[in-house]
Amino acid sequence: MKTPVHSLFPDIDKVPEFFRDYVNAVGSSSDPIQLLEDDIKWQFSLLDNCPGLDLGYRYEPGKWTLRQLIVHMIDAEIVMGFRMLAAVRNDSNNYPGYDYESYAENTSDDTRSWAELRNAWKSVRKQTQSFSENINQQYWDRACTVDGRKLTASLLLYIILGHPRIHFETIRKRYIP
Repeated sequence: MKTPVHSLFPDIDKVPEFFRDYVNAVGSSSDPIQLLEDDIKWQFSLLDNCPGLDLGYRYEPGKWTLRQLIVHMIDAEIVMGFRMLAAVRNDSNNYPGYDYESYAENTSDDTRSWAELRNAWKSVRKQTQSFSENINQQYWDRACTVDGRKLTASLLLYIILGHPRIHFETIRKRYIP
């Protein structure tokens, strides 16, 4: 049975402050499962059709390169996807947060091309989409604990969607010539 769209949107008052912008970037009116496919298409299209795409470009000293930002989005989806799995499976562990700045610093020697990064991200997204499409309705409210905070599977889905949306605003404004 297809999950009704309105039932997945998290109660924004219960969303930890750090994640609210991601949830709000998605909104409640669209089917989040469909957005997993739709969003990555326009995100890929934007970068695919950018002449002179420079993955080594950083818009100011100390900021991430475009490559680091793309790898960060892939890493974040992997981490949030695992958390969604933990929530759906009713995992009672308290997982630590992850230091995304450290992850990004440790991608500074990454030399993958856009085609290689695109394939990696596409694989991660296909896994996220396949898993999400098969979550039973009653499991979306299940939660895992991260740094002592309960994060529901539905919230994690909205974070997975909203996170790149926020970053693509920066990509449009700062990275694309």
